[in-house]
Amino acid sequence: MMTERENMLMVFNHQIPQWVPNYGKASQFYFGFGCDRTQNPKTGLFYDRFGVEFSLEGGPLGGYMPTNTKTRNFELTDITNWKSVMPGIDLGTVDWEEETKRMAGNDVRLFYGTESSSFVSNYIVGYLWDELHYMMGFENALYSVAAEPEATSDFLNAMADFYIDCMLEQFKYWKPDIAMTMDHVATKLGLLMSPDSYRKVIKPAQAKIYSVLKDQGIIVETHVDGKVDDIIPDYAEIGVEVIQPLQVYNDIEKAKKDYHMVCIGGWDAFGPGNADGASEEEVRASVRKAMDAYAPTGSYAIWFSGASAVSEEKMFWLNDEAEKYGHTFYGK
Repeated sequence: MMTERENMLMVFNHQIPQWVPNYGKASQFYFGFGCDRTQNPKTGLFYDRFGVEFSLEGGPLGGYMPTNTKTRNFELTDITNWKSVMPGIDLGTVDWEEETKRMAGNDVRLFYGTESSSFVSNYIVGYLWDELHYMMGFENALYSVAAEPEATSDFLNAMADFYIDCMLEQFKYWKPDIAMTMDHVATKLGLLMSPDSYRKVIKPAQAKIYSVLKDQGIIVETHVDGKVDDIIPDYAEIGVEVIQPLQVYNDIEKAKKDYHMVCIGGWDAFGPGNADGASEEEVRASVRKAMDAYAPTGSYAIWFSGASAVSEEKMFWLNDEAEKYGHTFYGK
């Protein structure tokens, strides 16, 4: 019997799989050393390698929110002083074998009710644009991109170098199937900055990381929410093979056809299936709608990024429908 991993690899290879994968079940995410967050048991807050503190909001199904957006106590206020906040970590003192073993012990798939060891391993390299606004806040980060593009680009490239050093050390002991950076450069309306600003400031740092991943034989993925049609050609140019989540505000079929992208997503986070108080049938129908729209041409796995008003019951409906409908889809 084909495993979740084998089925998902067919999608990555642009083959029609046996069933429509649910990426939440078919994969496991690993947070690399460079972007790991450590909890302080005294405060309950989580701290990243760059000193930003986060609170976990909404329980285990919620997300990490930087506390500086509430306190306005930013780690970095002037991008031209970025060198003062770079982490003083001597990577030569890290026991990389033990660190990699520790990382591999976190199994987020248990939420989906499976303990199978046959899944796609998805390594999170780090954050570039996201880390910038974690450290500065959105207003300061956007101002830095516009007013100090060279200094901002230098900072992001230095971060890329740090992440590359970390991941190459971990790859000596273990390699993932796929790896990504997480950079939320868009909303459902479009990019947070002009395409030219993205190309000048953010793209070079991403390209540096993706080039190393390609050299390592690892599938290149970018995590980005929102409408990114304007820069999908740029993603293809720098080696991106998978976009997760590729949301419905984009021309998903064009991305697959013209740029050979694998789409992980296609579920409408602003549709009736994600509304507060949505019925079981509305939730299940949203799964079928996504699969009917994007699965026929392949290169597709469903992903429920953006699920709000989250409850265990709602997540069960989503995942149960993905299992039932997805496993019969290509046999219809």
